Amino acid sequence: MKHYMRNVVRTLSPLAVAAVMGVALIFACVDTSMLTKLRFVGKVPPREAQAGKLYSEDLDATIGFAAEGVAPLGTEGTMPDLSGAIAWINSAPLSKKSLRGKVVLVDIWTYSCINSLRQLPYLKAWAAKYKDQGLVVIGVHTPEFEFEKDRGNVANALRELNITYPIAIDSNRAVWDAFNNQYWPADYIVDAKGQIRYHHFGEGDYDVCERVIQELLKENGATGLGADPVSISATGVEAPPSRDLQSPETYLGYRRAERFQSPERVAHDSPMVYTEPAELSLNQWGLGGAWDVGPESVVLQASNGKIEFRFHAATFTWC
Repeated sequence: MKHYMRNVVRTLSPLAVAAVMGVALIFACVDTSMLTKLRFVGKVPPREAQAGKLYSEDLDATIGFAAEGVAPLGTEGTMPDLSGAIAWINSAPLSKKSLRGKVVLVDIWTYSCINSLRQLPYLKAWAAKYKDQGLVVIGVHTPEFEFEKDRGNVANALRELNITYPIAIDSNRAVWDAFNNQYWPADYIVDAKGQIRYHHFGEGDYDVCERVIQELLKENGATGLGADPVSISATGVEAPPSRDLQSPETYLGYRRAERFQSPERVAHDSPMVYTEPAELSLNQWGLGGAWDVGPESVVLQASNGKIEFRFHAATFTWC
């Protein structure tokens, strides 16, 4: 059931980080810590939580372009090497050479992007189902924001999300650039000869992606794959969106903030006392109390601060 509500986030701890880079009813990740969850009303998480965004789990953020069926697969070029990764988690470093003979799905993602999170159940299921038939799923973690560059934050996210396939840490965007990529998430499926045969940007079209995986595995000699796709039942941040879009991505830091409704003008990189808005229309937000607003963050300067945000959503989560 959908409903409107006025949400008030009350802060009880001084100098808590309200949101590094955003609140959001997330729409899309084109260009979100680990996920400290908050249902409708709660404390702003402490600085150590590296909180990222507010979002609803009922938004359809798909920006995919795949056709409904799988056309005969062409070649989109050679898979770039992965040497630009600065570290690896869950694996020793992998390379184009070491992956030769395997079908490879390269997923470029970031752990605070809701679109990336909602496709994880499929990636994990494919990695498990087709491992013995020759599929290797690799996550390339390319951060959008500064807090996502912290390897400890990434490792915590992987544990929370139960991701066990190899993750390349691409904090310098070297792998991103090698693929000439522009989206989170972006999936590139590579055949056993190292040729990119299919790509998909954004959520969705999971049946198409799985049929491509099966086709390339068959080309490589795999048998007994079966025709049925994986069956997914996901909850929380990995749950699929509904079709009712009403609240877009919203950022708190001044670099990308919109729809701010406190009467005061935002002071950049300087503590200031803000007045909570008297009224909020849908998707508007404001601050109450003493805050220091940075380019990707708002930092509480004294206890009893507030973030007020009016949104349309079935489920609300702070991350």
